[in-house]
Amino acid sequence: MSKRGRVHLVIACVAGVALLAGCSGKTDLRLHLKPGDKRVVEVTNNLTTTAPGKGGQESQTDTSVHKYTYDVQSVDESGTATVQVKMNLDTIFGAGMGALGEMAGALATLGSELGEIAPTIELLPDGSIVSVSGMAEIATKVAEVMREEMKKQIAELMKQFGPEAAAMMGAGGEMDRVIDKSVSAIKKELGNEAMKDDLGVLTGYFPPEPVGKGSTWTKTSKTSNPIAMTLTNTYTVTQRGGGVMNIACQGQIASDPGAGVDLGMIKMSFDVSGTVTGTMQVDEATGWVTASSMDILADGNMKMGPMDMPIKVEGNIYTRTYAP
Repeated sequence: MSKRGRVHLVIACVAGVALLAGCSGKTDLRLHLKPGDKRVVEVTNNLTTTAPGKGGQESQTDTSVHKYTYDVQSVDESGTATVQVKMNLDTIFGAGMGALGEMAGALATLGSELGEIAPTIELLPDGSIVSVSGMAEIATKVAEVMREEMKKQIAELMKQFGPEAAAMMGAGGEMDRVIDKSVSAIKKELGNEAMKDDLGVLTGYFPPEPVGKGSTWTKTSKTSNPIAMTLTNTYTVTQRGGGVMNIACQGQIASDPGAGVDLGMIKMSFDVSGTVTGTMQVDEATGWVTASSMDILADGNMKMGPMDMPIKVEGNIYTRTYAP
């Protein structure tokens, strides 16, 4: 073999080793954001809820699609990004929008008036959110719309009950206190801290150290919509290649002690737990999940007033991201 041939062979071997190292070695999986970057996170919920109905246990399947558009405003030297996250009002309420009855119509009108909602988050390279701002004004507007709708509904109920019942319900401003309590609960659920938890689930999968095939790590996250829950997921890298990391996920989900909703007239508490299993593909260059499919199976009890009812939720949550 000529000298030039030996040089070419050495170069080819070195290139091959480098390629293999890139596929089988470890990488520091992180979000790599730049000012001006935009990414749409699209979440499709296909969930079936089984709960007591007029004819016994009844099942209802709801499919909903929610989009979050991440618009990177700036990135500092540490990699912390200031990001606007644009969404619509129905995305905040999720599948629960339909359960709001007549209020849903008023909220839909408000949503049209507000257009896109765009809170600002401080997002770290490891996917955790430092802070959220911009939700207080939105929460106040939504709460006031619901206050007026509740007043209308209570007024209709008082007409049906008659003057004596109406006087009893309105005695001492009891109904006003109930409404105030409901509005306060709504404002809390739509506040900056609640949004921090809910958005944190979308980027809370990054490992604490470089990972490669076979690596495993566990992350715990919180969500408050529709109730306070804790998610503990264990991730395992199953394959790498072509700049994509394939990851398997197995986890547990459980309602927090005392989790529920107190709307004054209606108090609901939940004791629910279950499993999450699925897979995800992550773009190693950007850190974004390109596709994720998670199967959920959870059951337990929902208590509403004196009634204690079994409840079961099962289905799939599919997430994909793409450039707008």
